[in-house]
Amino acid sequence: MNWDDLRIIAAVRDEGTYAGASARLRIDETTVGRRLSRIQRDLGVPLFDAVDGLRRPTRHCEAVLEHVGAMAAHAAAIDRIKESQPGPVGRLRIASTNAVAEELLAPHAASFLRGHPGLTLQFLTSSGNVKFSRWQADLAIRLRKPEKGDFTISKLGEVGLYFFEPADRSGAEPVACVYPDELDAIPEQQFLRAKRLTNVRCVTDNVRIIRTMIQSHQPRGSVKIPRVWSLETPPPDDRRQRR
Repeated sequence: MNWDDLRIIAAVRDEGTYAGASARLRIDETTVGRRLSRIQRDLGVPLFDAVDGLRRPTRHCEAVLEHVGAMAAHAAAIDRIKESQPGPVGRLRIASTNAVAEELLAPHAASFLRGHPGLTLQFLTSSGNVKFSRWQADLAIRLRKPEKGDFTISKLGEVGLYFFEPADRSGAEPVACVYPDELDAIPEQQFLRAKRLTNVRCVTDNVRIIRTMIQSHQPRGSVKIPRVWSLETPPPDDRRQRR
């Protein structure tokens, strides 16, 4: 039995006419009659008699309505469950790069979860794009807009880019750190390609690896330093000093 169809039986009983049930349920009157005929055909018993221009429930209909009433009570109880849980409820899957997840989202995740006790966050860290058509994530944070697709897009902020190279160039040519080919379209990679770096022997999308190598005072590369962000993450002072 379709619950929407069963609600039609109760509406016709309460209103006495198809027109009244139609107005109450906000569906077409012909739809009320068609679906009620289907229910009667499936059950094999008449549910209403026409008496003085009104629809009067038969004894079979009264028996059905006892169960419909119980089902309506259970449906109302299920709907009240959400009232016991303030705010949104469920699992929110966020797809982002490692850098965004570690530097911008993780520092604020604990306070966010405390403020929304019904939510669970799942971080999906990858440099590749997720397929929303396959429901791989609920939200994606990326450094550029998707090339196609109907999405709701909001700008979260701006990211400042810093290019690092050794101050002492008297020794061997430094190793250059760049991003993998799948990130060719992001501003950092375009900037690095324009520099026409040589001795490119470190390829990674992990900013922690690039940062560690830069701290060894050997390679050249770029790292992302948050400058303006919706989460208000301030840039660490020590990175400004190493600019």
